[in-house]
Amino acid sequence: MRAGSREILCLIVFYIAANTILYVNTALTPDEGNFLFTAEKMLEGHAPYKDYSTDVKPPINYYFMSLFLVSGLDVLQILRLSAFLINAAAACLIFFTASRMFGKNTGIIGVMIFLLTMSMPSMFGYA
Repeated sequence: MRAGSREILCLIVFYIAANTILYVNTALTPDEGNFLFTAEKMLEGHAPYKDYSTDVKPPINYYFMSLFLVSGLDVLQILRLSAFLINAAAACLIFFTASRMFGKNTGIIGVMIFLLTMSMPSMFGYA
């Protein structure tokens, strides 16, 4: 393992574990409730933005949630875990970019700031 990769791996594992413990079983946020409602209506055959009122958000979010609703899985936990994994991939990208441009220590600090921001209660562990 390259120098710095071990630290990033530890940070990412800690981020996923801490946010899973803290946020996976919390109540729906207003945005998540909107996504769930809209995805359910889409599966019933209604046209979003026309047949019912929703927030103006990109439709890809609703289609993404619809995939989980169709499968019958516990939607909220799966979505939050997938968001944690997307943030972990983004943290790796931040590390590799910043370490190539500014050095290993700057890359680690950049990842720490990113993961700390994503772990704040206002972000519910993801954004």
